[in-house]
Amino acid sequence: MFKKKKKGHKVLWVVLLIIVIVIGGFAINYRYNQSKAYVQSVDEMNSTWVLNGNTYSGNISDDATQNIYLTGNEQVAEVYVEKGDTVAKGDKLFQYDTKALQSEVDEATLNVEAAQNSLANEKTRLERYNAIVPVTEAEKTPETPTFTMSDAQKLPDAYAGEGTVENPYKYLCTEDTLVTGSQINTWVMEDTYVVLEVREGNTADGELISKWEIDGSNFIEVDEESYWNASTHSEFYPEVDLPQEDTSVKYTQAEKDKKVQDQTIAVQRASDNVNSANAKLNAAKTKLANATVTATMDGTVQTIGDPDNLPIDGTPFLTLTSQSGMAVSGYLTEFQLGEINVGDEISVNGYMSGMSSDATITTISPYPAENPDTWTDGNPNVSYYPYTAVLSDADGFTMGESVDISLNVTVDEASTICIMGVYVRTDDDGSQYMLIDDGNGRLKKQEVTTIPTSDSEYVQVLDGLTIDDMVAFPWGTKGKVGVRTTTEMSILDQLAL
Repeated sequence: MFKKKKKGHKVLWVVLLIIVIVIGGFAINYRYNQSKAYVQSVDEMNSTWVLNGNTYSGNISDDATQNIYLTGNEQVAEVYVEKGDTVAKGDKLFQYDTKALQSEVDEATLNVEAAQNSLANEKTRLERYNAIVPVTEAEKTPETPTFTMSDAQKLPDAYAGEGTVENPYKYLCTEDTLVTGSQINTWVMEDTYVVLEVREGNTADGELISKWEIDGSNFIEVDEESYWNASTHSEFYPEVDLPQEDTSVKYTQAEKDKKVQDQTIAVQRASDNVNSANAKLNAAKTKLANATVTATMDGTVQTIGDPDNLPIDGTPFLTLTSQSGMAVSGYLTEFQLGEINVGDEISVNGYMSGMSSDATITTISPYPAENPDTWTDGNPNVSYYPYTAVLSDADGFTMGESVDISLNVTVDEASTICIMGVYVRTDDDGSQYMLIDDGNGRLKKQEVTTIPTSDSEYVQVLDGLTIDDMVAFPWGTKGKVGVRTTTEMSILDQLAL
């Protein structure tokens, strides 16, 4: 009976041990997973639906004008109006020289190709840096081997003499015997007189082949680290038996990471340049397609320049003013140039008045604003171009009133990224970034360019992010560069903790 009870205790302990191991395993695994940052693909998070009602801020003014600016490559072929003429919407104002516009398109095309080539080169450099196999600090700067003389090269003891001029020390040397610089300097310091002999058969009574007499009292000191051949009396440069010198550049892990980080930024800037060049090409093509400039509203030609002496100070070539109505002013990004054009209609809603109206864009400045009062968020990567639109129905609006402007842009969902703004952070220098998987299971900082949307919770990412990137929440203890990533959402992630 006693034995059975003892056996039952052993079974109980084994069961308890298994339970502890299982619970411990779950706890370790849980804790390990909790230390990882949850990432999900941009494709899953993309919310382009918010752009269907995308709005921006603007202000009502009485400046209902159509200003037409010319840039360096544009020329006027024919003018159809004069100062003071009254025109109706759609009337022809002047005609561009299409040859000059075509040259502008050609130049913009070359700029796009150059920007694309530059981007390709920057991407190639990034691939090379990513492919670097890092080395340790010791491997990067290996110790320089030192030369060690063989027994056959060492200076033997003097076989005769007292070190004086009358009775110098005599050393029996071979053609391979080396004398160190420090030994020669000792003779110099002690005014020692020596003779280094090379004799037939390496014997003291052999025929003399060569000799080197050194009078320490008249000899000049040499480099302590040097070696001198007793037979040729010349300085000897040791040839160390080493493999062929590796001239390739080597990087430690920290140096590689810095190279990759800097080159990633270079790729982003090159990508920005491609987008900007494409936007300018689209604008040039639009201008060529609309070489005949027409009035976008009823009004009076207030000013018009000389086709043979075009303005170069940034003033408009032609100004058309309206006697009635109001205008709204706002900004376009450099990426919207060519997508939004003069003559396009926008929708305007007043904050205070609650009034709404359509408006027609009459002016888009070809010059970016230096200090735009808009949603830049301190981001230095985007240029903003002021535009003016004339309201079709100004009743109820007040001068200076703030308004929401809907640009009515068609959204290309395949190439557009909209994401919750909480996933975007801003550095001290004003640049924006997100945390994404670096492809090796770690978080890295990725610079991005964004603009707000009509939904305050979302932003549109203009550059720096692809649909295939894996994004992490950039806050909290796990929102840091270098943290391991996982695609499995933990309980705390589900609870948004």
